[in-house]
Amino acid sequence: FFFEGVTDPMAFPMVYAGVLAAGVAYAAMPPSAQPYRKYVEQDASLNARYPKGKRLYSTLPNEPVEFEAAECGPASETYPHMVESLRQAVAAFPDAPALMYEKPGYPADKIGEWETITWSQYQARARSFAKALLGLGFEPFHGVCICGFNSPAWFIAHMGAMMAQGLSAGCYTTNSDELCQYVAEHSRSEVVVVDNVKNMEKFLMHKDDLPLVKRVVVYLEAVPDDVKAAHGNYVLSFDEFLAIGAPDLASDILPEAEAEGDAALDARIAAIDPRHCSTLIYTSGTTGNPKGVMISHDSMNFICKSAMESTEMHQGTTPWHSISYLPMSHIAAQAADVAFPIHNAAVLGRNHTVWFGRPDALKGSLPLTLKAVRPTMFFGVPRVWEKFAEAIKAKSKAAPATGLKLKLVTFAKRVGAESSAARQVGGDGRIPRGCGIASRLVHSKVKEALGLDRCFWHMTGAAPIQRETLDFMASLGIDILELYGMSETCGPATMSAAFRFKFGACGFRLQGCELKLDHVEGRDKEGEGEICFRGRHVMMGYLYNEAKTAETIDKEGWLHSGDVGSIDDEGMLRITGRIKELIIGAGGENIAPVPIEDAIKSRCPGIANIVMVGDKRKYNVALVSVKCTLNLETGEPTDQLAGEALEVNPGLKTVSEAIVDDTWKQYIEAGIAQYNASPQCPSNAQKIQKFCFMPADLSIPGGELTGTMKMKRDFIAQKYATLIESMY
Repeated sequence: FFFEGVTDPMAFPMVYAGVLAAGVAYAAMPPSAQPYRKYVEQDASLNARYPKGKRLYSTLPNEPVEFEAAECGPASETYPHMVESLRQAVAAFPDAPALMYEKPGYPADKIGEWETITWSQYQARARSFAKALLGLGFEPFHGVCICGFNSPAWFIAHMGAMMAQGLSAGCYTTNSDELCQYVAEHSRSEVVVVDNVKNMEKFLMHKDDLPLVKRVVVYLEAVPDDVKAAHGNYVLSFDEFLAIGAPDLASDILPEAEAEGDAALDARIAAIDPRHCSTLIYTSGTTGNPKGVMISHDSMNFICKSAMESTEMHQGTTPWHSISYLPMSHIAAQAADVAFPIHNAAVLGRNHTVWFGRPDALKGSLPLTLKAVRPTMFFGVPRVWEKFAEAIKAKSKAAPATGLKLKLVTFAKRVGAESSAARQVGGDGRIPRGCGIASRLVHSKVKEALGLDRCFWHMTGAAPIQRETLDFMASLGIDILELYGMSETCGPATMSAAFRFKFGACGFRLQGCELKLDHVEGRDKEGEGEICFRGRHVMMGYLYNEAKTAETIDKEGWLHSGDVGSIDDEGMLRITGRIKELIIGAGGENIAPVPIEDAIKSRCPGIANIVMVGDKRKYNVALVSVKCTLNLETGEPTDQLAGEALEVNPGLKTVSEAIVDDTWKQYIEAGIAQYNASPQCPSNAQKIQKFCFMPADLSIPGGELTGTMKMKRDFIAQKYATLIESMY
């Protein structure tokens, strides 16, 4: 790192002299102290109250949940609807950049020219979208189904739907045409917004089955001439649709549309109740049709306030920057990319600019965007952080450090790891000598190379992250803070903070977000139970689904997550399993597969995924896939080995070779044997006895993973039933 770009031989003595001087300073430097902040149990006055006889959940978008505000804290406040919050952001920063996107036609290997949408323009275009909806006779509490990659058009349609007193209904681009039809039909969508022709066709295939849909709008690609010829004005470009909201243009685009002015739109906005539904989050669903999670305006504004204050990120006026690249149909993206920036500008008095990644962000272009944007906050799902770690390791292996450079890097990684451990919950707070030197000479270079040199908030969630990844990134000066939540809790319900975090734990509960463990004898270990939440962050209910809602929210207003966890003395939540995933052993033992799968993966880093099987069987077995590259166009796994998988038997390059190779077989057997003999495996009931290789890694296109990368265990068991039976 330190000698890159140094071409003058005379400069090397100066560099060495600087390093030696730094060493002298290091030796004389006293250790500093940064102890974690002790947990203090939250007072009940911070919690909203849910008296008996009140409506504690709803299945209708215009039927609010009833509660009594807390005495103090975020849950005591009266929040506006999201449309009013946007107006406040515009009033605070009318001409500041709200959204930044690359101008179409950018080169594949470098960042193109950025286009700016100010807060005023953001609001004006959302109003045009809303007026276009009204011009088509849009009914309150009907939906606008949005299926496409993140872009200003997604945000404009999302906020425009709310302005028209409607519901934004995100739809995963990985959904089949049948699922797309289901989301549009179930949400009673009158307009469908898509990014490209491929997603447009999913809805056009079911045109006759979607009588409420009046228009399909395409925002990234041009509408093909043959589609125009076949469907006429049923399919419009995004600009054509916005023009319906302009009185002087509407009749030219759609003669049958009735242009609505600002007065009609303002009347709709005035009728919005913050307790009404604002957005529908369709669960990716490991079985059956997805459920429509109803999130109110109140919940979204509350969680922004509570999250910011609980983590003390509400302080300061320095502008924030973030990248929008995770699926917008997921609650994490809607909260982090839409709601939090509006909250920053409207409430906290600091501008927050959202920069859009490319559609292939998760297939390879994200690092390019990161280095160009240099975000101040970054949320990465575990696989993103794991890819960062793999890339750094691969680069280090390709050009290994030697001599003084190696010593410096080794020293910096040790100091980084020790510093992180000292600051975590349970640490002594004593920061080792040399942290400043390690930061300046090594950590800062790594952060700069990743585009994280000005990032002060590194977060992860949505799925379990491997401890190895957390430790590795910490050694490079990047503490990844874990959070936990779900669609039904409007995103985060527990979060970690710089002053209180612990690797392997998902943080502490946010202010006004009640948390309890529902322990069931015979199912849960001592000190564990189902994680339950109550508060203004909890969903209204599942749209038009009384049975599932009543099953999830009990008569006291507690949301049952389905996850099992424990809470330590410092208030840190740890997830230990999922009730639906529990394996019932031959002796009746309840076994959580995820910790076992993670334990084996940590011993065999060449593994991509491992699926434990053993429910009502005489012993446990496992299906194993190896790390491979992905087809960047389809997202499907290829036959080419990748990452640590290339190191198991260096003579092999393909998955098909590895899964019949003796070296690979011995490698997995050794990892399983180490786990079986470790304290992580307290009984024979939790041992893995046999394994088989799957022919390909799990993927969304293959049907084994949901849109949020969760395993569909039942589907996997059916798909590989023959392999599984061969092990019994």
